Amino acid sequence: MSHGVVAAVVAADFAVVGLVAALLFCYFWPRLSGRPSDRRHHEGEKIIYSSSPYGAAGVVTAAGGTYECGKMVFLEDAGGRRFELEELLRASAEMLGKGGYGTAYKAVLDDGSVVAVKRLRDAAPAAASTKKDFERHMVVLGHLRHPNVVPLNAYYYARDEKLLVYKFMPNGSLFSLLHGNRGLDRTLLDWAARMRIAVGAARGLAYIHHASWRGGMTPKLVHDNFKSTNILLDGSGEARLADCGLAQLGTSSPAASSTGYHALEAPAPASRPWASQKGDVYALGVVLLELLMGWCPGSELPNGGVVAELPRWVQSVVREEWTSEVFDLELMKDKGIEEEMVASSGGTTPDRFKPKAGASL
Repeated sequence: MSHGVVAAVVAADFAVVGLVAALLFCYFWPRLSGRPSDRRHHEGEKIIYSSSPYGAAGVVTAAGGTYECGKMVFLEDAGGRRFELEELLRASAEMLGKGGYGTAYKAVLDDGSVVAVKRLRDAAPAAASTKKDFERHMVVLGHLRHPNVVPLNAYYYARDEKLLVYKFMPNGSLFSLLHGNRGLDRTLLDWAARMRIAVGAARGLAYIHHASWRGGMTPKLVHDNFKSTNILLDGSGEARLADCGLAQLGTSSPAASSTGYHALEAPAPASRPWASQKGDVYALGVVLLELLMGWCPGSELPNGGVVAELPRWVQSVVREEWTSEVFDLELMKDKGIEEEMVASSGGTTPDRFKPKAGASL
């Protein structure tokens, strides 16, 4: 070969080696430099905050297409550590359950702290029809601070994604304690514990109702999804109400398991929104029956039937006075407890569960 051909081949080889080296440098340099923001731009040329069960909250593509991306907003009275949205969506998540207002998750952050996250349904908001309305309502809910209410600490708002961040309640729900495990290794929820939970849930509900009256809110604040799955227990075993005040967001889509807690005169769920403080009180009464009987709406009876409405079933069984046949058999193991249960079912609260003089709701 002539000298010109040899020179051309050598130059081409150097060009190929240089191109490969440049590509390798561009690929590995962001990883070696420790700059996470640059690294994300080189992974498929897009930023996806997370592939967690929350879904992609915001996306920016190299082609210029964008989706709305918001930020975490911590409320004034929020406790605990503050964090960015990306850290929340990077956290390991465990689904706790699906309810009328959305899906709840347990999220473990980078430092090991735990929060509960509610991903609201995609239904179009009613009262909170705009971002401004939504944010205004979040401020109202953020001011609900009571020993028997799960505190809302932060929220995230975007067109296609709405997240609420609550303090995590480690001891589960009243429903799981009553109905989750009826085997031999079951942890018995004794009468004293049930009374304490009932009183705490009632105080939390009264606080929500009275807070809206004191603040002059219109419409009045309601729960509208009061049931045993939304009564959670904190680290001290105290009852705390979850999903407080979400009815005004218009995102509710009650499941069939929730219908037994709604007043009989209420319209069908399909004709919602319908919510009132009187309806909350009716649901509280159903929960009290649930604590007494150990059954929930939809429970199967020994004869093969199903309890659709606890109040109606009790009326059909109890004609003149309360009898032991309607009480939870687990409670009847404690001698002398039946008299106190009958007194409670008749509307009398034992002295040891009454609030002290001067105590607030």
